[in-house]
Amino acid sequence: MGILQDVFNALQAFEITKIDGQPTDDDINKLTTQLTAALVTISTTNGGGKLGHIGIVVPETRYVALSGGTKLDKPVNPGAYPATADDDKKIREQQVTEHKAEVIEFETYMACKSWARQAIVKAVDEEWISEKHDEDIGYQAVEPLALLDLLRDAGGDLDDLEITDLNTKMLEPWDGVEAPVTMFARADKYERQLERHSIPKQPELHLSYAISTYQTSGQFDAAMREWHAKYRPTRPSPNSACTSKRNSPRWSNGTGRLPDPLAKALRTRRRKKKSRTRKLKLW
Repeated sequence: MGILQDVFNALQAFEITKIDGQPTDDDINKLTTQLTAALVTISTTNGGGKLGHIGIVVPETRYVALSGGTKLDKPVNPGAYPATADDDKKIREQQVTEHKAEVIEFETYMACKSWARQAIVKAVDEEWISEKHDEDIGYQAVEPLALLDLLRDAGGDLDDLEITDLNTKMLEPWDGVEAPVTMFARADKYERQLERHSIPKQPELHLSYAISTYQTSGQFDAAMREWHAKYRPTRPSPNSACTSKRNSPRWSNGTGRLPDPLAKALRTRRRKKKSRTRKLKLW
């Protein structure tokens, strides 16, 4: 068997979950994850050499971000023979070697694309992708990424209930048992889903909610004090006599102002002190 068939057979070992009915956004995300888990195993120097062939099912901008600035190029069919054959034996041998490498690269890429296309078609009911079907060649001329985009447009878009549900899940309080890093990873996943549907990130809101959750738990008091200490203003106001005290690690909350409960307590204390002072003057 040739390279193309060998690669295709190797990818067939990976299981792709069948989606019943209209695909949801979560269904398409899981499908994409399963596709990339398989395609990353087919190595290549193309696209930086670290992510295999996942660029076949991942948008170019996302791939470039993941690869550190390199995109996955579509190899051109090099033909059956080298385009040029030099008279010099050593140079000719080098040309033949390079041509063989180009053939392997091209056939490997085509095998990956063919498998991904077939996997997507098998994973969904045809009604959701039928507009891309050609009566003569089926889906052979359709890029796998185009099929995934069609699924998102046709059946995988988020409705208002799903958007609300994702936001609610992102702001679920910590249960005190789960590892905090797991909680953050899950929230990041939900945030990426929303961002794909043009809903902007709200990192300040999510960070504040996470911090307040950990503070309420009472399990990270020392860490919370250290966290707040790192967020004091870099340039204190020279006109304030209380600047150094207010911006010290003990008082800072990341805004240069006292935390609300603490500020309220201090204001109450000052009012009581002034009241006692007025009474003393009256006497």
